[in-house]
Amino acid sequence: MGKVPEDMLARRGRFLPYHRCLTSFRRSRSSKRGNKVSETDKILHDIRTYLRIAASAAAKSMAGAVLDTQEKALVYSKMDGKTSQQKISSSSGVPQKTISNWADEFVEAKLAMPPDEYYPSHRALFSLAELGISLQALRKRAKGTKSQPSSQTLGASVVQEKKEVTRNT
Repeated sequence: MGKVPEDMLARRGRFLPYHRCLTSFRRSRSSKRGNKVSETDKILHDIRTYLRIAASAAAKSMAGAVLDTQEKALVYSKMDGKTSQQKISSSSGVPQKTISNWADEFVEAKLAMPPDEYYPSHRALFSLAELGISLQALRKRAKGTKSQPSSQTLGASVVQEKKEVTRNT
């Protein structure tokens, strides 16, 4: 990046916060370039959009079995890759240990990614809307009940899918 012009750094003798300076600088540079988006960027955007649609369609059946309560769906929706399990626990009222178990279940169902070098916490791969899940339509979890082990949940959904396939043939 080039040097930020002095008039963007100081207004009326005060310095602007760094992010506002950077935003102003980027705006001034993009207006000089004419906001042109390269053909490669367009193609990559189209590919990403297509892959998200295809993946969400494939994940919908599994998501319905895994995200079966309002609390689970709420916790899943808060997994942005940055928010820690402790913060999700305090905002949702679900114990941190339960959130940890659910996060492992979401990863096993391929609905979320585990922490990595880019995201320090679990990250949901889809929004609830992309999965066709409405919080209001789900039942509330009974207090003191434990979530089902992931193998039972996943096994039940596979059995359900096999039943649907045999019915359709």
